[in-house]
Formats: sequence, structure tokens, C-alpha cells
Amino acid sequence: MRSGRCRRVVEILTLGIVTGVQVLSLAGGQPGPAAIDRGPGELVQEQWFTYTVDGEVLGWVRVAFRVTDEHYRTTETSVLRVARAGTVVESTSRSTYVERHDGTPVRISLREVEGAVAVDYEWDFTGPQVQETVLQFGRIWTTARSHPEGDWLMPAAGWRYVQRQIQAGESEIRYRAVKAELGLVPVEITMLRVGQTTFVVDGQETPVSEWHCRVEGVPVVTNEYRCPGGHKVYEGVALGLGYLEASLTSRQAALEAVQGSPPELRAAMMVLPDGSLPDVMNSERVSLRLRVREGDMPALPEGGGQRIVEGKGNYVITVFQPRAPLPATEGELVDPAYREPSPIVDFTDEAVAELTKATKPEVPHSQQELAEQLRAFVHEYILEKVSDVAFATASETARTRRGDCTEHAVLLAALLRGHGIPARVAEGLVYTADYAGEHHVFVWHMWTQALLEGRWVDLDATLSGQPIHAGYVLTGVSSLTDRHTPAKMATTLKLVGNLEIDVLEVEHVPS
Repeated sequence: MRSGRCRRVVEILTLGIVTGVQVLSLAGGQPGPAAIDRGPGELVQEQWFTYTVDGEVLGWVRVAFRVTDEHYRTTETSVLRVARAGTVVESTSRSTYVERHDGTPVRISLREVEGAVAVDYEWDFTGPQVQETVLQFGRIWTTARSHPEGDWLMPAAGWRYVQRQIQAGESEIRYRAVKAELGLVPVEITMLRVGQTTFVVDGQETPVSEWHCRVEGVPVVTNEYRCPGGHKVYEGVALGLGYLEASLTSRQAALEAVQGSPPELRAAMMVLPDGSLPDVMNSERVSLRLRVREGDMPALPEGGGQRIVEGKGNYVITVFQPRAPLPATEGELVDPAYREPSPIVDFTDEAVAELTKATKPEVPHSQQELAEQLRAFVHEYILEKVSDVAFATASETARTRRGDCTEHAVLLAALLRGHGIPARVAEGLVYTADYAGEHHVFVWHMWTQALLEGRWVDLDATLSGQPIHAGYVLTGVSSLTDRHTPAKMATTLKLVGNLEIDVLEVEHVPS
């Protein structure tokens, strides 16, 4: 399973990071005033952006705008492709926003294809509560949710607001918006004017205003250019994996650009430590110093086998002891999100329910024994250990029996919950003696934690016939109930390409 250990962080970096940056596009890609026609019928305007990392094409985004007598309709479609040790991973999404001419939200929908099967989300705002509907495999989830708190803007309303502020000569613009890929959590967007420059649009050098933009919870600043009318033509941001850019282009140029080989992000997916972990599979306690090259070290969680023993400025010292897990917090002990099904951890799905039934012990077992048996079952059940799946749900993996660390972690979490054991997924790094031609490295990874006797116990279904070792670094946990918000991506954004690890101490299981 070595080849798939960094799958989850690729999804975060290519999808999550780009999604976080695209939040800025909610008011940025709209056409100029002449293109918004209130006449009868429907007028279509589209813009194409090519995304690159250090000059290599990552994918494209198409933003289309339509208007009727009652509504504005904004549709954003993206195709993103990366290579990981020779394997190409592709993810597509399409989000649509329907709002009345006064900016009142009517409907937001999202289709994502990160595995082999599409997942459709829809949020209907026409009632006293938001009606959330999720569709996969012909199965429909329906949930009533509260309307997002506070004032926030749909895309067309956001465009009009930003346009007015730019044309009024404002040097600072603030507003809140919702991005479908991030769920119904409004984020504040701040734009600061920094000067004037020029940019080539349709082959012509055009004067543009330059802005520094921040999205609430995202620890990076995006540089963007806007034409005099206010619409965006370029954005760029420095990340650990390289310099990410989106440039306005033509449909033909965008589609032709992705015909070549996608960028290889292998180097950003691993950390070569100062020191090795000999016989790591038999380790029971590992102490590490984690340092960031730039900025301050983000806060890392304590939980499962991880303890934080020291932290200051740009470093933190962690100790991982999987056989001595920490107690869960009072809130975690009662949190229903670790027990209930979700669109990703969908253990009530027929295929997953059949696996739950098939793994029911013939004689009573302790929960600890059952959890370990389920871990071993998932390892054997997923036959194709592949890394070309972007992010599959438990129900998809139950049917396809293929995937890497992400699919192992999600399916195990679903089976644990199906057996009444609270579970969540853990994100971070794991030490491996060999990965993609490199030796003794930490690579990004996902595993599972089960709540057993009041403690989060680490379980890694990618391991074959052996308990979890101590060569892990925990950077985040998730119930996979909600979508990734910018705040949830913040730790990864700060660490990828910016992390150094010193091995301080390794203790092994007594022989």
C-alpha cells in the first residue's frame, strides 16, 4: 500500500486548495455590465481559466452566467488532474447557484466525481429551513438545515457589490460568500488594492488593478488582477507545492492545455526526516521535532496516540504511542457525528450494510477485538490497492473493492459505526522505508480512529496483519459529516512543502 499513502493530501492540495482559492472567484469571474441583459429569454456568457502549478497545467475552470426575467444562474465547472508517482488522478465538479435579481438565494447544487461514481448535492432555500438533498447510487439523503447565519452574498450579488466598490475607488473590500464545495458555511473575503499593472487579455495588454485577497481561515494571500470593469483576469498564490495560477483564456486553449501530462506532485507529498526509524513496524513510541521553514507552526491536535510535549514558534515536539491512546474529550464522547451515517461514511447503504452483517461475530467479542477484526477485514476486502481514485465514499468502495489509504480509512469508519462503535478518520503523515523510489520518508496519509472505552484508538487498514506502529504524525481528524472548510485546510496548507522532521527517539516493543 506504499504507493497510495499520500492520496488524501493530493485531494486536499489539488481540490481543497484550488477550492479555497476559487472562493475568491465567487464575485471575480462575472461578466461586465453589458453582458448582463435583463431582456426576455436567456443570455449566456462564459469565461475559461487555466490553472497551473509552476507553469504546469493542473486543469481548467469554466464559469458560465445566465439571466432570466426572475433569476441569475451561475455555473462553475472544473477539471483538475495531477500525477502521483506515474498515476494520474482526475477530479471534476460542477456547482450551480440560482438567485433572484435582488440576491435572494433560491438553490445551490453541486456534482462531484472524485471516485468512479458521481455524488450530487442540492440545497433549496425556498422554505423556512434549507432542504439539503444528497444523491448517490439512486439513494437519496434529505436533511433540513438552518439557513447560514449572518449576511452573505450569492455570486451575482457579490459581483455587483465588488464592481460598485472597485468603480468607487475603494481600496479595501469585505464581504461574505458561500462556496458549494465547502458546504453552507459563509466565509469572509477581504480584498486590498495594492496598485496598477498590465495583463495580456485576448492577446492585448490591458491595464488592471492589483489586489491582495484573503479568505477567512486560509493562511495564504492570493494576488489577483481585475480589469477596469471589475472582472477578474488572473490570480496567483504561493503554496508549498509550487506557485498556483489561474489565467483567463479561451475555451480552446483551456481544453488543449489539459491534453498533456499533469504535474507530478510527489516531492510535495513527502518529508525526508533528519534521522530514520529503524524497525518501525515494531516501534511503540516515537518522539519527533516538527519544524516549519517559514512562519509559525500551526496547532496540531492531541488525540489517539499523539501527544504534544512542547511547542514554541516554528516547532513542536510530538510523541506518538499507539498502545497508550489518550482519552476522548467530553464533547467527543457524546458527539453524534461519530456515530451517525453521512453521505461519505454511509453505512446504511445496502452494500455497506451487507458487509456489516457479514462481519458480525458468531460469538460475542470485546469492542477492541471487533475493531481489530474489522481493520483486518477491510485490508483483505479492498483487492485493488490503487491510487487513481480521488476520494470514494464507503458505499462506492464496498462495491468496487479498490482504492488506497483514503478508501481503507473511510470504509473501516463506516463498518465500525455500523457495528455501533464511534469512529472518525485521521489525517497526517506516516513513516515508510520506501516510497516512490525514496527511502525512509514521511508521506501524507489517512487512517481511522475508533472510540473504545473512552479513548481514540488508531487503526490503519492499509497495514497487512500487523498492529499500527508509532511512526505517525497526526495533523487533523474529521467525522466526514461536513465538507472541508478553509479552516480545516489551514494546517495542511501551512505544512505541505514547508515541513522538516527531526527524529529524536524511537522505542520498540519489548522482545
